[in-house]
Amino acid sequence: MRFSTCILLIFCYVIGTNELFSQDTHTSYLHLMVEVEAEEDIYDSELVGTYLYAIDEVFGDGYFMVFDLSNANAPVLLHEEEFEDFGAGDMLVDNDHLYVAGGEGLRIYDIGTDPASPSLLVEHTSVFTVDDGEEEEWEINDYIYKQGDILYANSGLWSFMSIDFSDIYNPEFLDGFTFNWFSVDKFLVTSENIGWMDDGNDLRRIDISDPSNLGVARSDDEDNYIELDGELYDFVHHNDTLYTTSWTSGPQYVAVYKLSERRLIDQIDIEDSLSMGFSSSIDFHPESRRLVVRGVSDFLEISVAKDGSLTPIKMYDGEGRLNFHGDLLITEGGFGSEGFIFRVSADQTNSTSINEPTTIPSQISLHQNYPNPFNPSTNIKFKLPETDQVVLKVYNMLGKEVRTLVNDQMAAGSYSINFRAAGLPSGNYIYRLKVGEKQFTKKMVLIK
Repeated sequence: MRFSTCILLIFCYVIGTNELFSQDTHTSYLHLMVEVEAEEDIYDSELVGTYLYAIDEVFGDGYFMVFDLSNANAPVLLHEEEFEDFGAGDMLVDNDHLYVAGGEGLRIYDIGTDPASPSLLVEHTSVFTVDDGEEEEWEINDYIYKQGDILYANSGLWSFMSIDFSDIYNPEFLDGFTFNWFSVDKFLVTSENIGWMDDGNDLRRIDISDPSNLGVARSDDEDNYIELDGELYDFVHHNDTLYTTSWTSGPQYVAVYKLSERRLIDQIDIEDSLSMGFSSSIDFHPESRRLVVRGVSDFLEISVAKDGSLTPIKMYDGEGRLNFHGDLLITEGGFGSEGFIFRVSADQTNSTSINEPTTIPSQISLHQNYPNPFNPSTNIKFKLPETDQVVLKVYNMLGKEVRTLVNDQMAAGSYSINFRAAGLPSGNYIYRLKVGEKQFTKKMVLIK
């Protein structure tokens, strides 16, 4: 049963160098394009090429949707299904697999064979280990992160674990721990070997250099945790900078930290800017140096200067979780809310699709990705003079395919495709564009 008609909010920006955006901290870079609706609330999402995969939790059950975003003015719903007794809470893409985690386990879908209609490959509710001769069950819950073959997940409210998913049908439990003084709500990796987890009020460091022997920071040494003002709601990082949103009984804080020094750069109280002084989602767009912070029924655009200082810019109607996906920012909808498509750009002209302006190119061309080097995502542009079958894939330096970004017939035009390198190690990669019988190749560098 569907309980509400909720809204999909989409924001897109024009790819380019940072010089396209001035350092005027009072200029809004969000420009309204169009209002759109979705079948259900978009709690979390992943963008692969022009396909948006989205999940929602509907009163304990899950809901899964696939949209075609080739034209951002008219998203097309391609696939939808309900998860009975499976409250979808988190998702990620790794190669041609889509991982969906919920309160009742983990589902893995094949999105490589037919991206528009994912097929369920396997479902796991738990992994098992032997402790003192007795089998112990670890449930897979609703927060996951993957690096290489290793999946990190919370297990219940108080536990965290690492699992080897080199064989998706037979995952192997590696290590886990249970805390008795805080819950694990979110986890992110800021380098090859270091992660940070939300312990409710602060951020705690974890060494993941050996996934079978997780090095958890249990002490309150200043190198092991970052102390925040209030209860942590969400956090995101870019290079050596961490952005957080937290709440107390009074102030609602957005803060900027330098991770390597565990140092607070700037912090502002946005209690009077957002509805009910409450925020539970944050994301950062590095090209325009803009943060977006969610309130209950609105969100706030914040400018981040090069020195890290924060300046609130403008309020917008709309609610929900915020996720940048390269050219797009997807936000969750809500009961009776309105959804909009915005473009993030320094100019005032609107773009009508993921494609760039409608001038027909004279020949096929593949551009160097931007930014390069990159972490965690970059954008790959190419141009087509006529409709043709297009395949865009990423390979490691051994020639092994690591990601399929496009495999579809595409019309003439200019395109910008986002590549998110979640789960891949630092190093050099090759991206190859095949148009009909012609192939074009370039190299890019991932630095974590």
